[in-house]
Amino acid sequence: MLAKQGWHFLCNPNSLVSRVYKARYFPHSDFLSADLGSNPSFVWRSIWSAQNLLKLGVRRTIRTGMHTTILDAPWLPDKDNPFVTTNNPGLLNQNVSTFFSIDSLCWDYDLIMDMFNPRDASLILGLPLSHTFDDDCWYWSGEPNGSFSVRSAYALLQQSKSTRPASNNFGF
Repeated sequence: MLAKQGWHFLCNPNSLVSRVYKARYFPHSDFLSADLGSNPSFVWRSIWSAQNLLKLGVRRTIRTGMHTTILDAPWLPDKDNPFVTTNNPGLLNQNVSTFFSIDSLCWDYDLIMDMFNPRDASLILGLPLSHTFDDDCWYWSGEPNGSFSVRSAYALLQQSKSTRPASNNFGF
């Protein structure tokens, strides 16, 4: 249930509660990259604890590409790892729109092939681009309609627990 409030912070950044928490706890970032901070309230500590759950299922839809950073956002269409894995200093602090062709709304094939490793290049070039000029937005990968649900978040959490190696009580 706490992850739902984090989802609200991501998808409704202009709501009053989102603006209050952003001003206090993550003024220069979004909820997914927010730190716990010093002297957090009980409510903020509780919501922040659900951050990792949101990171498991939240994805970014690319439309204009102007508000999605290449290295920090989960935007690639890969269920296991939606983040860019290329280690190239030229990608630091760059937005996805950097790799759009100047003359048309399509990917700059040559630039992508030069800057990204084969896995990332293949995933990027396979992404269709929107022909509308809407902003990039968040969607929840656990639901077909892209909206967050507590049910699908719980299922994702249970699935992630079952894929992690079991630890024993003896520290071996």
